[in-house]
Amino acid sequence: MIFSIQLSANNGFGVLKLNLRGSGSARYLAKGNYCARCSSDVISAINYFKKFINLEFKDLIKMNNLPIYGVGLSLGGTILLNSCLDYDENKGEKLLDGLACVSSPLDLSSCSLCIEKSRNYIYQKWLLHRLKNQLWDGFNDEGKILNNEQLRKKIRSLKSIREFDQKFTAPSWGFNSLEDYYVKASPIFRIQNSIKKLPQMLFIHAKDDPWVPYNATLNLRGKFIDKFTIFITEKGGHNGFHSINGCWSDEVVKNWLISI
Repeated sequence: MIFSIQLSANNGFGVLKLNLRGSGSARYLAKGNYCARCSSDVISAINYFKKFINLEFKDLIKMNNLPIYGVGLSLGGTILLNSCLDYDENKGEKLLDGLACVSSPLDLSSCSLCIEKSRNYIYQKWLLHRLKNQLWDGFNDEGKILNNEQLRKKIRSLKSIREFDQKFTAPSWGFNSLEDYYVKASPIFRIQNSIKKLPQMLFIHAKDDPWVPYNATLNLRGKFIDKFTIFITEKGGHNGFHSINGCWSDEVVKNWLISI
């Protein structure tokens, strides 16, 4: 899920929430699944949204120059960041005016290896089960999986997220191999050469995140200080920044968006 933070209308935000390809209630409309670099889907959705608000709220926009911000949790932040890096606009316009990434993997390979640790066995099994279920309705142009016993066996045999990415995610999105996908869809390897495409950004990550190592985010600290605000906490797990008042990372994101 992207644009998924709950920002109150009392704070002046309108919120658009998007289900990624292959997930949510519109699953039956999509062929295949999302990936960490499904930028074409996201860019199309955001451009359509921009046209909509320009038509519906053109007078308000002229008066206030309303910005469009992105907030992504976990892989949603990775997807939004990749979409900003892939956005190509002749006018030099950025896809978003600000982007917050919470517990987002910047290096897919290290994240995949971390998920395969024995301590994450139950989580990987749960996540893999969800990913498999998203494929049952059809995969690309191969028809209904329920009518394709060979493909059904292929799905049932999957044992890890890495294997899922190797056999389904990478080939369905045109990558040559698992390694090709993990390198080309990892923002950490692309930021340096495409920094001008990025808006102001906020990264929030916990050192005790059991699924997404914080090292890649830490490596951004001190770089591009005019663009990046980075919070790395000792505790928080994976998008688990809980307090008695709810998820405090939501409050940090809200205050940061108001300030930029």
